[in-house]
Amino acid sequence: MLNNLDGLLKKLDVAYLVVGKKTGRNEYARIIPAEQAQEHDLIFINAPNDNTMKTIAETKASCILLEKEWGQQHLREIGETEKCVHLVVHPRLVVAKLLKQMYGKINAPSPSIHPTAIIDDKADIHKSVFIGPYCIIGACSIGQGSQVHSHTVINNRVKIGKNVTIREHCVIGSLGFGFVRDDDGTPLWIMHLGGVVIEDDVEIFPFSNVDLGTFGDTVIESKAKIDHFVHVSHNTRVGKNCIITAGAVLCGSCAVGADSWAGIGSIIKQGIKVGKHATLGMGAVVLKDVEDGDVVAGVPAKSLQRKEDE
Repeated sequence: MLNNLDGLLKKLDVAYLVVGKKTGRNEYARIIPAEQAQEHDLIFINAPNDNTMKTIAETKASCILLEKEWGQQHLREIGETEKCVHLVVHPRLVVAKLLKQMYGKINAPSPSIHPTAIIDDKADIHKSVFIGPYCIIGACSIGQGSQVHSHTVINNRVKIGKNVTIREHCVIGSLGFGFVRDDDGTPLWIMHLGGVVIEDDVEIFPFSNVDLGTFGDTVIESKAKIDHFVHVSHNTRVGKNCIITAGAVLCGSCAVGADSWAGIGSIIKQGIKVGKHATLGMGAVVLKDVEDGDVVAGVPAKSLQRKEDE
């Protein structure tokens, strides 16, 4: 089946400019990397470089999505190619929207509870929820349209909102690692009496865990995305629209502001506050608060924007 690119872009209200000698060839069957493309394929070039014109000339793809600003600077060269090139702002984002439009419901499981799942009698589960094989569900609540995939554990005192996706092998509501030394130096565990709140449209990928709060709640705000092998410690708050990438560790009572990005393997010390729209580089060890909009990297993490951290 061929998809009409112009029609889909108009449906998504995406502004575009078509250039090249074959502007009528705007139909494609699949989206694929340039080196694998054949006729009736679509490729996208999000970050053009010195090799981009060669890629455009050599690819067999019928359609190309190209970053608009760069494309407008090379209109004459692109116009001479035997291609159909659509210039758009942020091609990768456009591709994400195209995929959602084309396949949005293809991987959505039907509401059901697998017979191997163990469900607490006190669990409050909406009838539209999907719970996969071998899950263990405690006395929690799970909202409309949410999904809990195989081998995941949801413990007591967890509240999950609407349209949340928790993928395989996660533990939500695990006991936090909080200790204080007794008079003789023996580590004494501090009971965790709080809960976990996961707001609407959050996605948590495999092998991640979210600890119960000590007295209050650990909170993941709406639309946050948590990658594989992430540890969210007790009392932490992850802001709206945050992206926390693979292997990140958010230590106890830290907070990450809305729309921030935590890079792969980054670590945030306990009690640290990261502002809104901040970026933590890969492997950053964040030992002090991060201001709104700042970019930090390194061990210990230092600002890449403020001179006082040079």
